[in-house]
Amino acid sequence: MILRKFFTLAALLFSMVFVLSCSGGGNGNGGEIDPNDGLDRELDNLGLENSIVIQFNNGTPTISNPYKNEVTVSLSEDNVVVKISANTEYNLVVSGATSNGSLKIYGVHNIGLYLNGVNITNPVGPAINIQSGMEITVHLVGGTKNELADGAIYAPTGTEDAKGTFFSEKRLRFVGTGSLEIRSRYNHAIVVDNHFTMESGNITIHESANDGIHANDEIRITGGTLNITSTGDAIQSESLPIRISGGKITAETKGIKSHGIYSGDSTIISENASIEIIARGNGAKGIKSRGLVSIRGGTTSIKTFGGIHTDNNSSDNSLDSNSATGIKGHHDMEIIGGTLRIESIGHRVKGMSIEGDLNISNGNLDIRANDDGMKIHGALSISGGNISIRSERRDGIDCDEDKISITGGNITIIDRNPR
Repeated sequence: MILRKFFTLAALLFSMVFVLSCSGGGNGNGGEIDPNDGLDRELDNLGLENSIVIQFNNGTPTISNPYKNEVTVSLSEDNVVVKISANTEYNLVVSGATSNGSLKIYGVHNIGLYLNGVNITNPVGPAINIQSGMEITVHLVGGTKNELADGAIYAPTGTEDAKGTFFSEKRLRFVGTGSLEIRSRYNHAIVVDNHFTMESGNITIHESANDGIHANDEIRITGGTLNITSTGDAIQSESLPIRISGGKITAETKGIKSHGIYSGDSTIISENASIEIIARGNGAKGIKSRGLVSIRGGTTSIKTFGGIHTDNNSSDNSLDSNSATGIKGHHDMEIIGGTLRIESIGHRVKGMSIEGDLNISNGNLDIRANDDGMKIHGALSISGGNISIRSERRDGIDCDEDKISITGGNITIIDRNPR
């Protein structure tokens, strides 16, 4: 009898241990932690430390702020202002919807911004406006869809900048596996007066009255999916390089003299980058760079449909400057790997126009152009790669003969109507 009870008790304990081990045990709060990002989807604060939870309700937002000595949250209808005074990294978890609201953030340290299924439309300004902080890491929470939109008219903001739907004074870094959809009716869609980095996530800019992504400093894209439709440049950096080494980018620009990618410095495409650009405006460029254009890897496809645009206010009204072009480089260009395809369809549209030297040592280059396939103002050096160029009305390669050096590569050039 005692032996039977022992076996019964042992079986019961084994059953309890087995159930606990199979259920995963949760986190003590009944939620299940996603192993991909460590977030507990069943908790409003996602199981994060130092978290403030903001939920929009198309009315008065619901706020959970346990840190009132260091963080103040003020409300004006659906407009939420968060001020963080401590030198501590806080996490803001934002969800819910408002058709007449905004989120503004002040801080003195790094901030984690978790977009956990939020839909914000601000008819008179940015949907999200970050006025300070060292670096803002935007987490697009997996399984969520987030939407931001502004209005066509912005209310005055004093001395503060408010340049687009999602504005930040400091660094912006995007991670996560969720999605973010943006509409900008006033200016830029995402604008940062510092560095912009995208490591993962899915961002769609459905419309932008100006640039899709506009940064004062470096733009670095290493992963994720980015779809942009803009009147201005799809991606623009004012002063530092644009580096794209991964991710999938689809960009379509529609405005006069707009660009798929514009860099005030260098443009470097490498590794596993996948880029597709469509430039429709007169005088538009697929890629325009003030510094080096470097194709080191990945796949880049450019289609240019525009024609010639003359700007009466410009000091440079040369045909080379005002005609639409696949790639316009104001410095040198190199192709040392990857695949580059350019299709320039519009009237007098060039494939490439390079102010400096062009060096090709490897990779695949395919150009189909109405005007010159390649116009090189400096020297042209080809030592390798697979090159195919076709011009419908002009030269496949327009470069002074004494500046051309060809020592290798597989080259096919077709001039339909050479000069």
